[in-house]
Amino acid sequence: MRCKWLLLSCAAFACCRADGMEIAGDGFTLVGRDNKILVVDAVDKEPVFEFGGVDFSWGPQQAEITEIIPAAGQSLRAVFTINNDPDKLCAGHVLFTVAGQRIIANYVLTVPATVNYGGMLAERRALRGDMQPLYKSGSWTRHEHGGVPYERSGAVLRPFATGSLNVLEIVKGNLSWNYERKSHLRFTPGEQPGEIRGTAEYLVTPAAVTPQLAATALNGAPIVLAFHSDQPNHIWASGEKPSLQLHVGNSGTSPLSDCQLIITVRNFAGEVVYSDSRPLTLAPLEQRQLVLSLPTAAQQDILFLEATAKIADKEYFTRSNIAFLDDYDFSNDPDSLFGMAAAFYDVPGRDSIFRLMRRIGVAYIRNGDNRESSRYGIISFYHDHYTPDKWRDLDAAGREDMLRKTLDHIVKTGAVAWEFGNENRILTPEAASEYVEYLRIIRRLIDESGAKVKLLSIGFANGFDGIKSLQMVHAAGAWPLLDGIAYHLGRGNTTPDYAESGGWTYLSSLNDLNALLDEYGRKPIYLTEVYTCTKPNSWWHDSQRRAAENVVLSYALAKANHVNIAFHYQLHDSVWFNVGGVCETDSEYFYGLLDRFGHPKPPLLAFQATARQLHGATFVRKMSFPGQPSVNGLLFRARDGQDLALLWNRSEGCWQSKKSDDYAALEPWVSHWQKTAPLSMDAAGDVTLINPIGQQRAVASSGGKVTLSLDGAPIWVRGKFSN
Repeated sequence: MRCKWLLLSCAAFACCRADGMEIAGDGFTLVGRDNKILVVDAVDKEPVFEFGGVDFSWGPQQAEITEIIPAAGQSLRAVFTINNDPDKLCAGHVLFTVAGQRIIANYVLTVPATVNYGGMLAERRALRGDMQPLYKSGSWTRHEHGGVPYERSGAVLRPFATGSLNVLEIVKGNLSWNYERKSHLRFTPGEQPGEIRGTAEYLVTPAAVTPQLAATALNGAPIVLAFHSDQPNHIWASGEKPSLQLHVGNSGTSPLSDCQLIITVRNFAGEVVYSDSRPLTLAPLEQRQLVLSLPTAAQQDILFLEATAKIADKEYFTRSNIAFLDDYDFSNDPDSLFGMAAAFYDVPGRDSIFRLMRRIGVAYIRNGDNRESSRYGIISFYHDHYTPDKWRDLDAAGREDMLRKTLDHIVKTGAVAWEFGNENRILTPEAASEYVEYLRIIRRLIDESGAKVKLLSIGFANGFDGIKSLQMVHAAGAWPLLDGIAYHLGRGNTTPDYAESGGWTYLSSLNDLNALLDEYGRKPIYLTEVYTCTKPNSWWHDSQRRAAENVVLSYALAKANHVNIAFHYQLHDSVWFNVGGVCETDSEYFYGLLDRFGHPKPPLLAFQATARQLHGATFVRKMSFPGQPSVNGLLFRARDGQDLALLWNRSEGCWQSKKSDDYAALEPWVSHWQKTAPLSMDAAGDVTLINPIGQQRAVASSGGKVTLSLDGAPIWVRGKFSN
């Protein structure tokens, strides 16, 4: 590449100043003074950042800089004195090296085997300005076997804006464990006995170098590409004109002049609705917003956006989605089925997220404060963890006091149900008896207080001995204490309607649960986690298009099989300890209806479309069609009195994929299904077909019949069926 990268290049080492305690970097000077290491702005000569010692955190020891000496190779060595170390067994130093815009801090400590060094915190702080939110980057990558592109984890930066300079900490430790003055530093064993080593890196750049530019350069890309809009969640109403920009930026110090920019936008049907190709020239560090004139959609749709920059026979690209949702009033449905198990309310903000959840039909959240959620027409449950190992040191009064405080909190927040535990296995009579004793206390506290709170079981999981656990707690006397059963239906590479075996399957596991309840006595079912994981190119999980189809089936089958509420897990991609982060190898990062930025995925539209069809609907019966055993159907009565059928064709079976190390998923605008089956239905008039994401079309009747073509994707049919 002909660009000289701003942040990846190392400027020639400057010589140490005469006194040996200053090292010149690019735009700053690293100074050792008063037992501190300071970053000094080269322009105004003021210190803007400071490095200190190490807080052992999980032990009493504290490493403090007590001597600074010059070292070879453009470095300063800061020697530690270890305080609160009565046996004097700890020692160490940190070597600060300057290389262009980089500061590399290599920590070397000697500690005894009794020291737990997993919680080490390196001291550093801004002397001017303050710490900014983390910037978490990813690098879009083509799949080596031709599957869907995906993001690889990229640089994570913790910015400190100090005026004319930015100090950017390259995060390598626990990114959630940081403070204004300290951050987690990961140590590993060194070469010598008792030696541990850790490295921290920082970039010192002009203020014009944003974290996005810096991360792009660190990831090895010459150009920033990112779609942007001020519209919350990139979601517009059907018929609205979307306002969207493509942010482009040169991450290098050389002009970018041989770039060809290609933008392609497809809809759910795979039609190219927008395309553009243009040469692009950018000055060093130049950033620009390119306004895109995208079309609207007359009804619900999702647009898949890709921008590719071709530079010197290499390509760099980004992707995003935008959606159009029809407006719908979800009020006045006390029997709503639709809940949300979790959401990251700061992406982009609490009000936006609550409004979006209600817009897609969410009526319940698994864990929340009803004083807040009720303002949006959403009812909160309460969920916590059952951890008996941590409670066994408590006497009877201590356990009761702990549970009473929890109940007081639930009553204060107005939550209507208490799900006591999450995916515990209860596999012995002793474990079951212990759990039931806690239930007895809670039941008594609820009854004595008169609290309007339903007590639900542990959220047992089909893949973690859920049925056996329920059998054990029933035998221990749990049934009279519980108001409902919480259950999780994990699912692997089968469609939700697969009913031939248990384990990681949906309907067969729900059938097992219903059979148990028929035997032990009916209790309301709360599926507090149902899933449509979209880990890219994973044979065990859904593609994004299949996730949309499987949201429809999951909720329709729940409605048809005695489920009171089903909570989708979850609203956003990523995980609670790394919100908005990237980890392409961990499926936990891909359970959302929104991507990590809070932008829509196809299952979000399917959730809303399904909630809309089932709003106020009642289940009538399963449907069968003589001579067509592969055609499946569920019949509902819609709130307006119309017949409402969900139909799908299983001529290709319920297995979505086979185990494969090189599995390649299809793009979300491409159907996986290859076979169709014709179906003739008696109908008193025309009918309306609704696909998984809520797109409608009319089908005319002829001679009292309508003819449909069904594949494996479920489709709603509304009208009047005479048979």
